[in-house]
Amino acid sequence: MKKFLFVFSLLLVSYTDGKAIPKEKIIPAVQEKVSDSLKLGKKYLDENNLKEAEKYLQIAAKEDNTEAQYILGIVYTRKNDIKSAEKYYKLAAGKGDMWAMNNLGRLYEEQEKYKLAEKCYISASEKGDLFAEYNLGGLYYKQGNRKLAIKYFKRAADAGSVHSQFILGNLYAEDKKNKAAKKYYKMAADNGNIDAQNNLGVLYEEENKLELAEKYYKMAADKNNFDACYNLGVFYENQDKFELAEKYLKICADSGDTKSQRKLGNLYYFELGKSDLAEKYLKMAAEDNDIESLKALGIFYYNQWDYKSAEKYFKPVAEKGDVKSQAFLASIYNNLKKTDLAKKYYKIAADNGDISSQYYLACMYEEEGKLNLAAKYFLKVSQHKDKKIVEKYMTEEEIEKLHKLIKEKIVNLDDLEEKWYYGFYD
Repeated sequence: MKKFLFVFSLLLVSYTDGKAIPKEKIIPAVQEKVSDSLKLGKKYLDENNLKEAEKYLQIAAKEDNTEAQYILGIVYTRKNDIKSAEKYYKLAAGKGDMWAMNNLGRLYEEQEKYKLAEKCYISASEKGDLFAEYNLGGLYYKQGNRKLAIKYFKRAADAGSVHSQFILGNLYAEDKKNKAAKKYYKMAADNGNIDAQNNLGVLYEEENKLELAEKYYKMAADKNNFDACYNLGVFYENQDKFELAEKYLKICADSGDTKSQRKLGNLYYFELGKSDLAEKYLKMAAEDNDIESLKALGIFYYNQWDYKSAEKYFKPVAEKGDVKSQAFLASIYNNLKKTDLAKKYYKIAADNGDISSQYYLACMYEEEGKLNLAAKYFLKVSQHKDKKIVEKYMTEEEIEKLHKLIKEKIVNLDDLEEKWYYGFYD
């Protein structure tokens, strides 16, 4: 299941039209000129017309207008003129503009000048800028200082930063502090953060609070959050509500999510009995050539007795070392009476710990009269750590008989082409 979405991206604060213009000690005519230029500069910046924005903001900035200097920093940041951006952010920051301090910190952080970034963020934080506290939390997290990261994310979260609430929930969830994680996820979720809604659903499902899990999954899923759609689909499948599971898995699957395509394909085949749709979605998933999707399509064809198609999908996965695919491939060759190939892949899978392959390989050796080799693999079966699985292949009486044959040297485990290491476990 897709569990949590962990996001630690940093924000670049943009200006707002509502920010107050400082009352400069200049004559009214000049003040009117500054005000008009500032408004025009903002207008053009909103339209991303950087040339005109720069032109008018420069007029206001030359009259020592703090906000114009700050916004010019944004213009030059967008133009990737870092030197000029730094110049104007520093001018505004030097006059106490906390937003300029924050953005200057962001500029330094992007240049990996972390000490300077920290200094700027702290200055802005001390003036009450919650975005700076958020960025400071991110900086400390990046540097591995989890304690300080949590401190500043918490300050920003408690002051109302929704993204900080979400990230703080992630940090507490990573630390297995689920009570605190739920608190901050819920704050973010109730403020509309869909990733927090999904993650809160995960925590409630783990606690078996299924009504609450469904509620928060659905809140996020109905806003097309793919993680939540997948989780809700799996949630309904586990409750045998297959039509609802289909509805939500299909949203993700039709949007190209490989895991959802595979899950939906298996749902159609194993639960809804819709083989055509199962094949369609399993094929879609297999286009990415990931191991689990190729294997799922191989299993589909194997169950349809289409061994040629099954072989096609199992073979590349088996050659990459997937034990289950090696075992299936061996079974395919066994069914096709290709004994040498069957034995080859049974042996590969058996030596990789697959108990079914160990058993069937032992049976093949027994039929060929190679009793020492047969005993070797029967012994591996008997020594599997899960005794309930062992019972599917060998009775207690058969195991006792095997040990008796070994003890009495009727079979000789020392007389093998490969040395047997006692104590092998899957």
